[in-house]
Amino acid sequence: RIKQLARREEDIGIAVENLYKARKRAVDDYMKKNAHRIRQEAYEPGTWVLLHETWLDKQHGNKGALRWAGPYIVHSRCENNSYLLRELDGALFRSRVAGSRLRIFYFRDDLQTLRTSTVATYQDLIMPSVVNYPDFEYTTNLIHY
Repeated sequence: RIKQLARREEDIGIAVENLYKARKRAVDDYMKKNAHRIRQEAYEPGTWVLLHETWLDKQHGNKGALRWAGPYIVHSRCENNSYLLRELDGALFRSRVAGSRLRIFYFRDDLQTLRTSTVATYQDLIMPSVVNYPDFEYTTNLIHY
């Protein structure tokens, strides 16, 4: 019993070290497994994003509903990783949107077209002036069954 008491501090130190290693390994495994979900950097104004419709997660009758809406354009970044979005026609959202509900929109040239009527340059399309929003139409050639 005296030998056990003498080794107690050493055993506690080893246990703490093993616990620290196990927790660090668990965090590293989580980050590796969910790297595609975790976004470290902020969305810049002008970035095209899709918005996740979280209210559909609790609905059982909307099994086939499209869960992503958009594309939308990031207008500004607010505090607490929330964003103010605007539609393609320039109309601003009334409320802010949590950053966890956003994903980058990847434009596919072979399946989607973007028709502009008053946009002179690509920069005007990405970041139109606050005064004059261009009129443009977004269409897709995908067929939803």
